[in-house]
Amino acid sequence: MARFDGKHLRGLVGPTISKVHRGKQVIQSKAVTPKSALTKGTKNAATVFGYGSSLACAIRKAFNTVVAGFHDGDMNTRFLNEVLQSLRQALDEKTNRVILEELDFAALDGFDFNLGSPLKKSLLVKPEVMVTGSVLQIELPELQLPQDLKFLKGATHCKLNCTVVSFDLKNERMLMYEVYTADISFTDKTLAPQQWIFGIEPGCLTVPVLSLGFMKHKMGGLVIMNSEKFSPAAILETVFSSGEIDEATTKKWQKMRFSSKYIKKKSIIYED
Repeated sequence: MARFDGKHLRGLVGPTISKVHRGKQVIQSKAVTPKSALTKGTKNAATVFGYGSSLACAIRKAFNTVVAGFHDGDMNTRFLNEVLQSLRQALDEKTNRVILEELDFAALDGFDFNLGSPLKKSLLVKPEVMVTGSVLQIELPELQLPQDLKFLKGATHCKLNCTVVSFDLKNERMLMYEVYTADISFTDKTLAPQQWIFGIEPGCLTVPVLSLGFMKHKMGGLVIMNSEKFSPAAILETVFSSGEIDEATTKKWQKMRFSSKYIKKKSIIYED
């Protein structure tokens, strides 16, 4: 469907596409690929791309509470490319399905949601992620302020937020954990060591994210300063737990929020 922006039409109108080029209205025929031209490989690639797009969208949206929409303009594309890379590396080309046991999302380790403000440039001490059995532990050593945490100019306070989300990819379910927050003032000299502990399930992908929210004092109280130009938030390290999924446990989790653009009939991820 086309939309009128007050001067021009933009979008689909029947078999044509309306767009604007150098300030002028342009209407061109929509490209149509005949079904006969779609090879099996093309269809398989489209299936993986469609599922990957939906999965990437679901994972991104799970972190809305800490990323808060303040990401760079290319973040969605960058995130999708990393997810697709991970899926393709575990793809069984004969069945066009992704083998769960071979999945590895290490491509997302250290992923910054905003390239204009990489987390490591504001938080100069790297948190450590450790896994012992069914426990994931994140530790942040004592911070010396302001050396180890660079405040946004004009900010008087900072909230350091940490959370994880676990994904049962086979059954399309996820568990969103509590968001842990450390409050820091610009006048503080140190921040005590922080430790966050989460339980994880076998056969599931667990993604820890840390973000920094900067604020300043105004008449009505504290005002958020984060924006699309500056908002440090990153994935620390993805963890894929070994073992068989306990479906009785993950059945209690919420369904993953797949994009309405891709209606998936069945999962392409399976246990070998």
